[in-house]
Amino acid sequence: MTERLLEHRIGTRASPLATAQAQWLRAKLAARYPEHAFRLCPIQTAGDLHPQGHPQYPPQSSGYGGPPEAGLLRQGGKGVFVKELDEALGRGEIDLAVHSAKDVPAELTGGLQIVCFPQREDPHDVVLGEIFPGCRVGTSSLRRQIQLRRICPRIEEVPLRGNVGTRLGKLAAAECHAVVLALAGLRRLGKADIPFRILDEEEMVPAPGQGALAVVARRDRPEILDLLAPLEDLVCRVEVEAERSFMKAMGGGCRMPLGALARCEGNWVRLRVFWSDPDGKNPLFLAGKDKVQSAVRLGEQLAERILEMAR
Repeated sequence: MTERLLEHRIGTRASPLATAQAQWLRAKLAARYPEHAFRLCPIQTAGDLHPQGHPQYPPQSSGYGGPPEAGLLRQGGKGVFVKELDEALGRGEIDLAVHSAKDVPAELTGGLQIVCFPQREDPHDVVLGEIFPGCRVGTSSLRRQIQLRRICPRIEEVPLRGNVGTRLGKLAAAECHAVVLALAGLRRLGKADIPFRILDEEEMVPAPGQGALAVVARRDRPEILDLLAPLEDLVCRVEVEAERSFMKAMGGGCRMPLGALARCEGNWVRLRVFWSDPDGKNPLFLAGKDKVQSAVRLGEQLAERILEMAR
């Protein structure tokens, strides 16, 4: 008689990129635990159903896990891609959830925690196509738009949302001269053979947590916490926690465009941050360095300096 495998349910968004990320994690878990079975459970999120902004999360409310001034992105709230998955975790419908770290609010509620940050992909943004004065650049990200204007002041931003395939289709159809995407997404979807130019952090500071995965589970499920612990990448955790501490201190990923990128260098961590008012009239950049053990405090200190400069 064949022994039945112990099954674990992995929650994921249903988009191609989210599915690819969850499949990557499932493969890692399956290789480590052949006596277990891991099943993907796709869940539609508010961000998927309402890509132009969810009416439940207007710009003046947080939409998830915080006070009205916290957790908001211009397109409708930092939690709109994770809320339904985390609610399913709370109800016990799934055992763990795989998120893009950049989508996770500064504070988790309902007894949930980020159990592990697996090894990070490249966090940089890339340009596909050509940027030149007067060109049309596809992006709906204020963070990207404002920083692009430093590279080429006279550009026309074309609102562009949807999954990576949709955005690449807009470029192929000549609806814009260039699009800006995360390199991590291209690589995870196997599309990194398309010509692109990497924007280093001196040109464009990525979103906090970009390129990293955050695996979330309930604190009261020790067997799941133990299962995920070996997938933890300590370098990734230090970097992402530094970036998220800056985000949290600035208001939880608020409506203001901001970016943060940390890089570990031995026992030290460097952090470069960006913040601007929504109109892009006052873009501010700072960088700092501290011991790895003080990475979170480094993010908080840079946020304090940015807030002082912005007054």
